[in-house]
Amino acid sequence: MKQVLWVEDLARTDFGSIFGPVFASGRYDIQIAIDPTEAIVKLKEKEFAAVVIDIRLLPGNDKRWIDLYNKCGKNKALAQLGIHLAQSLLRFPDAQIILKDSEIPEWITANHIAFFSVEAWTEMEHHLLTLGITQEAFIEKGPLNKRDVLLRLIDSVTSRTSK
Repeated sequence: MKQVLWVEDLARTDFGSIFGPVFASGRYDIQIAIDPTEAIVKLKEKEFAAVVIDIRLLPGNDKRWIDLYNKCGKNKALAQLGIHLAQSLLRFPDAQIILKDSEIPEWITANHIAFFSVEAWTEMEHHLLTLGITQEAFIEKGPLNKRDVLLRLIDSVTSRTSK
């Protein structure tokens, strides 16, 4: 089974609605990280074929993420910690959080990362394209999403990665 990390603070509430098709496929073992702090720990533990990130995240218990979140008025929509997480992991020159080399897994590339968030592609396009994240690796959450939306996104990412 391919390993997938889903970085989503509300993943447990989505469990019944969109996890079902992923588990039923039998192709993926999904782990959940509820914030950037937890994601960084899990990313160092093992290699993942896909890392699906929500844009609106709470900071967790790392002071760097808490300070950035507070600087944005403690507002998940304004802080966009998911974007900052990707920038940090991909060593983006203008990243707000500079991770230590020991915190960044050697295997991670833009091909491993996808976003599943309430923001529209048009709102995030500039940030994501700058990181090398294409529209194929982005799905906007919404009431019209089909139950297999997460499975399709993961399939799209894992088709580009070797693991």
